[in-house]
Amino acid sequence: MGPNHFRIILAYLRSVDAVSRRRILYHGTSLSVGKRILSEGLVPEPKKRSWSEDPGVGYHTLPRVSLPGTYLTGNLMTAYSSATRTAGPHAEHVLVIVDVEESSLVHDEDTLKGPLQLVLQDFLPEGHVLTEYGVLQIYDDMMKGEIDDKIHESAKKFLKSIDVQAFEGRGRQDERMQVVEKALKALITRQASYALPTITWYADEKNWEQMKAAQSERFDLSDLPQPKYSDKIFMSALEEMSSKLKPVHARGMAADRFMATSRIKEPIGFSGSNKIVAIVGINNDWEGSGPATFKFYYGNPSDTRLDGFFKEYKERIGGEYAVIDKSGKTVLESLKSNKTAPVLEEDPVV
Repeated sequence: MGPNHFRIILAYLRSVDAVSRRRILYHGTSLSVGKRILSEGLVPEPKKRSWSEDPGVGYHTLPRVSLPGTYLTGNLMTAYSSATRTAGPHAEHVLVIVDVEESSLVHDEDTLKGPLQLVLQDFLPEGHVLTEYGVLQIYDDMMKGEIDDKIHESAKKFLKSIDVQAFEGRGRQDERMQVVEKALKALITRQASYALPTITWYADEKNWEQMKAAQSERFDLSDLPQPKYSDKIFMSALEEMSSKLKPVHARGMAADRFMATSRIKEPIGFSGSNKIVAIVGINNDWEGSGPATFKFYYGNPSDTRLDGFFKEYKERIGGEYAVIDKSGKTVLESLKSNKTAPVLEEDPVV
């Protein structure tokens, strides 16, 4: 029995035990958002969210807009970086630490984008590079129905590499195949819509219909949507696929990346099966004269579910730290010692 068989067996056992498996995950944000979370909990559709638009989107950059749900990570450094981007490098970082059932999670779409994009190489002769002209040819062939079988086989290859249940006799394979094929077609359309202006001379002087007409002798682009609309189609298909392929069934690159990031599309409050364990403000001493401070706006630092947080902070970020309560009183000096922290009240109000 080879290593791949062992990995499949382990993933299968994890999927069988998914309901009972729990995970401590992080969500990094700013103090202002942290205060809102104290009163509302983590809501999947806040009025304002990071990456509501992506100004850097293009042919080589797939859209990075946020999909519905709250983004969570098991990697403290990922959450810390997210808090830095949201709050600013020298502002207080806030980490929301949650205890969730694995079965409640769906894929972070970035887990699936890369492997899906790699599948486009299947439509080219071996050794060829995928250019903008090549993408337009693939789109043209797709619209003529000439590569339906190829799309099906490529979707099957993608699904087999990413979802351990799909070809192990578990779940509904046909439903998974349908959403993968839909996402692959949406990706081809999306790439073609961004490729068209690149190959059209003086594209900035032409409107969309004129650009399509300029390439009409080579390709049939009559139904090609404009880039922004094609992004919406692609992200919608990606959301459908990410929800259908559960992270607890992931393997390969998806399994590895799921360990770092995932999403949850239901609210997380302060009770229930999925709940907030702690809301911690982290202030680093940028002058280097004192330890970092962990301000517990909510939660108890002696909670054993936070052991991994303290350990990973020391290993990954380093330095000493002190734990303080909401009033600013130090309740525990640097956790280098094995002192027992006092129990703090768990009233989620700043």
